[in-house]
Amino acid sequence: MNFKRVSSFMTEHSINFKEAEFVINSIPSDAEVFVDYGCHMGHLSFQIALLRKIKVIAVDNFIGSPEMIKKYSPGFRDTFDSNMATVQDDFVGEVEVVHTDDFWKLDLRGKIDMAFIDSAHDYQSMHEFADMGRFIKPGGILSGHDYDFRYVKEPVKKLAELDEWDDSRLRLPGQGSVFFLTKK
Repeated sequence: MNFKRVSSFMTEHSINFKEAEFVINSIPSDAEVFVDYGCHMGHLSFQIALLRKIKVIAVDNFIGSPEMIKKYSPGFRDTFDSNMATVQDDFVGEVEVVHTDDFWKLDLRGKIDMAFIDSAHDYQSMHEFADMGRFIKPGGILSGHDYDFRYVKEPVKKLAELDEWDDSRLRLPGQGSVFFLTKK
């Protein structure tokens, strides 16, 4: 997959190009709505919109971690917007940008084909996986990054134990630290 390069702040915990390709190739062919929750600088959102005729909802609080604040402050959102301006003329899909606080107010229950969560990975954010799960339509996919972090693995394992989720693709060879659950 040939990725368009945009400004990003990559750490050892950022989704890499191989993982992003794995996620993009896992989007159901008939998907209409993809949520990139914790979209960072937008590189996954934009790549999906460049390749697929799909609505991507890019969600973030645009504050980031202390190291991101140090590097981008006060321009984290400015960098995202600049990245989008660089590639949006080539989109075949669309990107809707939503602040984290506003996202949970949207009426999306049962309307999301696939969601990818790569947010804070802390105790206060553990609820995001179950909350997002309610928005996934039957046959849709809940995925995310940094599965080996305690505050990612614990809530994802709890979801996987529920009858409404198929965890046969939870962890596959070659997918890095990305996880997948399919809603039955």
